[in-house]
Amino acid sequence: MSTVCHTCPLWVQVRGVDSNTGQNVDRWDCSIGLLTMLQLETAKEVRQTNASVDKMRADNQTYHGENKQLAALSLNGRYIQKREIVDNSVHQRKLLLEGDSNE
Repeated sequence: MSTVCHTCPLWVQVRGVDSNTGQNVDRWDCSIGLLTMLQLETAKEVRQTNASVDKMRADNQTYHGENKQLAALSLNGRYIQKREIVDNSVHQRKLLLEGDSNE
């Protein structure tokens, strides 16, 4: 087997860290035999990425909700101020049309 495997294009060198033991790995092996280990490692990375995306999504939803509340308060405040100005100007118009003895 050793004479055949070294000439096979599927014979590859694997370098990295073993996730179970934490030790460095540097070995030659058949890529077909390594598929299970690589699939497990890929699944682990996908889970970590999904957890990060979910956390970021939750943070964004919280931030968006707070901004929405602030915008609503701001718009409500502007609406009240604008309404007061309109009411005030209507009152002033009435005074001008009816005539005000104080002016």
